[in-house]
Amino acid sequence: MSAGMSLAKAGRRLTGTAAVLFGLVLVTGCDPADPYPTDLSYPLRTDLLVLNYDEANIPAPEPLGSVETMIDRIREKDKTKVIDPTDLERLDQLERKLEDLFGTPAEPTVKTRNTKLIKTLSLDDKTLAAGSVLYRRHCVHCHGLTGDGRGPTAPWVHPHPRDYRRGLFKFTSVKGGGKPRREDLMRTLYEGIEGTSMPNFRVLPEEQRSEMISYIIHLSIRGEVEYEVMKGIHDKVRGNVDSQATAGLKNISDDWAAAQEDDARIMPHKYPYTGDPADPPKESIERGFRLFNGDAACIGCHTDYGRNSPFRYDKWGTLVRPANLTAVVYRGGRRPVDIYYRIHSGVNPSNMAGTSETIANDDQKMWDLVNFVKALPYPAMLPDKVRDEVYGPGRK
Repeated sequence: MSAGMSLAKAGRRLTGTAAVLFGLVLVTGCDPADPYPTDLSYPLRTDLLVLNYDEANIPAPEPLGSVETMIDRIREKDKTKVIDPTDLERLDQLERKLEDLFGTPAEPTVKTRNTKLIKTLSLDDKTLAAGSVLYRRHCVHCHGLTGDGRGPTAPWVHPHPRDYRRGLFKFTSVKGGGKPRREDLMRTLYEGIEGTSMPNFRVLPEEQRSEMISYIIHLSIRGEVEYEVMKGIHDKVRGNVDSQATAGLKNISDDWAAAQEDDARIMPHKYPYTGDPADPPKESIERGFRLFNGDAACIGCHTDYGRNSPFRYDKWGTLVRPANLTAVVYRGGRRPVDIYYRIHSGVNPSNMAGTSETIANDDQKMWDLVNFVKALPYPAMLPDKVRDEVYGPGRK
């Protein structure tokens, strides 16, 4: 293990790249027009790799500034569910290969012969270079230099800023909740994420938002390749680091490209009712209520309609809580179609499953569930029997 890795292991609780970024600000200043310094490289991750740990019924939320401690608790409970990168060998080879495949912050690239992929995902060098400047200006302070969600302000933000390196995204319109489409990421940049510190960037020109999206995809692919190769080293997968990284780049990029295909997108059924969708039939709301508590089994996680949901670990190793659906906060978007997407394919990184195929293929049942969820925060919109069961008798 190199001396640098030993120091990294000793100082891992500096929350990843936060210390690097703080020094970068001191040295280079905060001129938003500046690109990254040309001698700056992406550091290898030193924080723990979480291996799909799933524990529910946790009573306490994640305190501010304690993300690393929270992930450490997974190791305390089951050390087989995490990998410590600083214990791995051949990381110098991985670092060189990642720079070969993905460049540096000032000169990002995605080295692949698949020109169609580069065009589909807008990952050409010119777009990535423009995106890196915009990312440094608007995103790095929360999402970190490598997209690890550990920028200088990240420890004090709740919920925790997204870590792009697992290739996991919550709010997609893709069947099965796979990689997002570019328009999914564009919606997030345009709308922000309600109830979090993620602002909207609708004041930026669309071209700039698109460049930021390309760079975020670049960071995500790089981080996921890094994760998979580190996991392969730990598991003693056959093959050298170079071949593992090259194969990982192809497989992960193919997943991103597949999500952009027309047949990957969730296609909502036609709304089956006449009249204004903002004022759905009471009969539809009541059927949705019965489904929510019955065959759809939503109540199993959204305890008391989310008002008393326990915390649970997500796939990043941080804590999440099923949404309080009476609170009128919709992180994934408040349009009926956004709720439709969540019901259809879930929020996989948070371990929210999609609905059953039987319900997903039934246009009336899907829209009845959407209508109930949309009406739920407003007692006056609910049928009397439903209102009494949700809010108690006498609530208006």
